[in-house]
Amino acid sequence: MRIVEFLMMIALLITGVGCDFTYKIKSGEEAYEVKQYAVAAEMLHEEYSQIGTPQEQAQKAFMLAQSYEQMNNPGQAAHWFQVAAEDGYGDEALARYADNLAKMQRYEEAIDVYRHLMTKSGDGTLYRPRITACNQANQWLTDSDKSEYTIERAQFNSPASDFAPYVMGPDIILFTSDRDNGGGEAYNWTGRAFSDIYIANIDINTVESFDQGINSKHNDGTIAFNSDRNKLYFSRCFQGDQFDFHCQLMMSDKQGGTWTEPVPLPFIKEGINYAHPTLSENDSLMIFSSNDPNGAGGYDLYYTRLTVEGWEEPVILSARINTVGDEMYPSLHKDTLYYSSDHHVGMGGLDIFKSYINARGEWTPSYNLKAPINSGWDDFGFVVDTFARLRGNTIQTGYFSSSREGGIGSDDIYAYTRATPEVSVADQIAAADAASEEDKIHYELYLAIRIMEPIFADHNDPNSEIVGGRPLVRARIEIEEGVMARPFRTDEDGYLIMAIDWESTYYITAKFTGFLSKRMDFNANVLEKDPEEPIKTHNLVIVLDPIFKGKEILLDDIYYDLDKWDIRKDAEPSLNGLVSLLKDNPRVSIELGSHTDCRADDDYNMDLSQKRAQSAVDYLISKGIKGSRLQAVGYGETKFAINCECSLCTEEEHQANRRTTFKIVQ
Repeated sequence: MRIVEFLMMIALLITGVGCDFTYKIKSGEEAYEVKQYAVAAEMLHEEYSQIGTPQEQAQKAFMLAQSYEQMNNPGQAAHWFQVAAEDGYGDEALARYADNLAKMQRYEEAIDVYRHLMTKSGDGTLYRPRITACNQANQWLTDSDKSEYTIERAQFNSPASDFAPYVMGPDIILFTSDRDNGGGEAYNWTGRAFSDIYIANIDINTVESFDQGINSKHNDGTIAFNSDRNKLYFSRCFQGDQFDFHCQLMMSDKQGGTWTEPVPLPFIKEGINYAHPTLSENDSLMIFSSNDPNGAGGYDLYYTRLTVEGWEEPVILSARINTVGDEMYPSLHKDTLYYSSDHHVGMGGLDIFKSYINARGEWTPSYNLKAPINSGWDDFGFVVDTFARLRGNTIQTGYFSSSREGGIGSDDIYAYTRATPEVSVADQIAAADAASEEDKIHYELYLAIRIMEPIFADHNDPNSEIVGGRPLVRARIEIEEGVMARPFRTDEDGYLIMAIDWESTYYITAKFTGFLSKRMDFNANVLEKDPEEPIKTHNLVIVLDPIFKGKEILLDDIYYDLDKWDIRKDAEPSLNGLVSLLKDNPRVSIELGSHTDCRADDDYNMDLSQKRAQSAVDYLISKGIKGSRLQAVGYGETKFAINCECSLCTEEEHQANRRTTFKIVQ
């Protein structure tokens, strides 16, 4: 998923590296390190063609791919990641190759690569969610002709980057662009101008610079006005030493027909980026994006309230919206929040989502707007045209930004029309009164995960009876809803309770130091909505087994035919459980041991047990477990579970001695 420095800089989210360089770049790697990606790509192309070791060639190809990725060129990025993989860089290059195929909406090809990687690694943790996302995105593309949205590219786009539209009035659109305005120095990052705010008049098809008192030699853009249009807020990323090159939220007042000198908002902290302001209809609430290190991860959405003393200290929005990825470009329309994220399940890059406050005062789970609004590329800056009704429109219209194929610039602005008419509040109330009781029900679903450890009758013996369980406090839970896993911790009762989507599948991994990790898949689709229970909580208990290193653990129901060593069908379920354990714990290595009873001679039993142990190992290998993690050891009749005189042993005692075990050796 793409959140690259190129987009961040264009989107006024630079990360602390200056854009003016006065010293001479000596290598492609040096250009890459100082984030001059266009320069790096040119130099790395030349350096790659020169003779070098295979390792050097692979490293240069990988860095070249990263440069193209940063410049929002997934085609070239995919090519060079593939070259890097062929040159021996490793699975990371191949995975990045597949990621960029997905960005270009070549989902079937990406799935093939992910499946290859999953088979090769024997671990689906990284790649199964990506396969799921690709399948979902492909379906959304297939269904896009049934969407209530239709789109077309706006006429005022340029070959530069045009994005972040703001509807100022009927047929009046403000937006951010780095198009050449006929003056000033070029921006070394892109080779184009620094970004400014522009105003487009759709009716007469003109585009002009917004205001020279607001536009500066810095990167300016992503603007928002108050309802009286006499106060504006926007992002500015400073190119000099001021603020250490970080992006600030600026404010300016209109006095006597001119705008005052912009000043930073009072809560701004040095060393943190702030961008993308949007205001509520009554101007009392502002939502924006920031990479505050105390957030959920990456860029998150925050809100601040306006009081008589000014803007309050910002507060992070709900975990239903913010993720460990990046959340950006918020906009508010009535009670609905639109924003973009690269972590919620999407189609490849930034996707546009929406959420709203429910009757309980909580944000609802984020909803993906799907195709054609979203694509494999970056889609962001979604706004509703609130002036459309003045032109006689009864349906929702608006604009959004996208870097998708078919545009004329690196980012373009698109107009959309939503088929569903906008209705008045009175009409909504009348419609709600006429609706059936079922239609009025608002369903909510929560998942309560509890992590437990077993209590053994003999705490030193993993084969002893389990007599109870206790909660694991602060156990780590990773929930995969997209490409990356979101981390959580259990509370003092071992619980994690979270809101989930009725139509989603969740991949859950539980971990705790000193215990074997365990992974479970949970498909919310299997749960039925019940009008008698509109708010439902599904309980899921995960028991983590403690690690008994070096101690044999009995594998139940592993039986062999007389004098045979091949795995019987009734033994497969137990071995499949061991397969899951090893896939959930990729750093664990085990010894598989086979034991016989006392009948037959020693040499025969030793040979038979070795063959049986090897058969179990071969079965695990056939299921994708690497042989380097497995050892087969036949013990024959050297280690009895029950010591009895051979001629006097009962058949049950012989059976107890004929066993297959495993123990963790690393």
